[in-house]
Amino acid sequence: MRFLLFFCLFVSLLGAGELRIAATADLHGNLCNLAVLAPELRKSKADIRIDAGDLVGGNQIAEYDGGRSMTAALNMLKFDFRVPGNHDFEVHQSDFENRCREFRGITLGGEWKWGSTSGTAWHIFSKGKFRCGIIGLTEPDLQRRHLPTGDAPRFLPWEKVLRDAVNSLRRRKVNTIVLVWHNGIDARPNGISNVIRRFPEIDLVIAAHSHKENPGSRIGRSYVVQPGAYGTSAVLAKIFFDDRSFRISRIESLLMRGDVKKPAADLMKLKYHAEAPWHKIVNNKICRKGDLSAARLPFIGAKALAAAGNTQGAVFTVQTPQKEAAYLERCKDLYRILPFRNLLCTVELSSGELKALMKELEYTSRRFNRRIGVCGFTYRRGKRKQPAFIAAPERISITVSDFTMTGSAVLRRIVSEDPRRWRKLDMVERDAVAKYLSMQKQ
Repeated sequence: MRFLLFFCLFVSLLGAGELRIAATADLHGNLCNLAVLAPELRKSKADIRIDAGDLVGGNQIAEYDGGRSMTAALNMLKFDFRVPGNHDFEVHQSDFENRCREFRGITLGGEWKWGSTSGTAWHIFSKGKFRCGIIGLTEPDLQRRHLPTGDAPRFLPWEKVLRDAVNSLRRRKVNTIVLVWHNGIDARPNGISNVIRRFPEIDLVIAAHSHKENPGSRIGRSYVVQPGAYGTSAVLAKIFFDDRSFRISRIESLLMRGDVKKPAADLMKLKYHAEAPWHKIVNNKICRKGDLSAARLPFIGAKALAAAGNTQGAVFTVQTPQKEAAYLERCKDLYRILPFRNLLCTVELSSGELKALMKELEYTSRRFNRRIGVCGFTYRRGKRKQPAFIAAPERISITVSDFTMTGSAVLRRIVSEDPRRWRKLDMVERDAVAKYLSMQKQ
């Protein structure tokens, strides 16, 4: 009897196939951390390597070189697919198009188009006779995050694109469907946990965007994983299937972490070459150490924005730990405080619209622990659950970031209803602050 059990187990193992998928997400230009992960990615014997988005954004060198070094790193690690995240669309259009051309794998995403560049909605990967359909989607809220200018990317409704891709793969009789989605598991209202139950055909979801690791869990019929942010971990998912029927028997996954003492030498060399041309710029002094306190930074930022936009006033919001502003001296220090590439916009408001805007910003600043600085009008933050005091002229032109423009219901209404009242500037918020601080130093 025991011999028969061992024989059955041996026969079952002979008929078991395995598809290995390694995934990273939310690297945000951290080439050093990717170099630490690289040995584990290479040892994983993955059939498919995927990056789930936000390859750049929040890293000074990656922004300066337009993501060139990070794309080169994916090529060196032989990544097969990548899905652009929301921060990948913050680079210049030409840089975005060049990175898509330079990537040796396939850029997924059937719902976006930027200039002449668009993603591939789905792709079929075959391992022997086992066929895996792979779908890629970027962040579902990107249509709202981009201002309707002529050079902005265009987005189709993600749900229709996803349904069409699933139907196309089913018609081609794939054995499994994998969705790579730059979307958080618990995001509202279109988080994966809310959406994926409507698509029971999807077996595996590789999530991103929320920076929350998930080594593996079930949501409905789907198995969901999420790599760690900033290159802290990668996911290795294993899809086991029967070699004869090609039915999936189970899915397993684990988080891979590298040894900081043993980074990949070729990626570290790439990192040093990427940083060398920008060393002088990132270390450029913009103010004297200790001159700028955390309390003053929001108001200095507001004055900088008003000067850059040549407007009567400005609103500047920032999330700053107390210690970081105290050590603000060089360009790289400012980058840690303002890590993302927010462009400036000018907008004309009535006093009523300004009060409504400040009410919105006060709510979000309390929710996300942000500080608000203003100039050109009087604003005093109210006590909890009490309105702020605002004194402003009947009409005022102010400068804000495009992040504020797209995040405010008041400003989005102006954008959609009266395009003559606003315009987008070709200046980054961080550069405006650096320029203002440099002028003050002189």
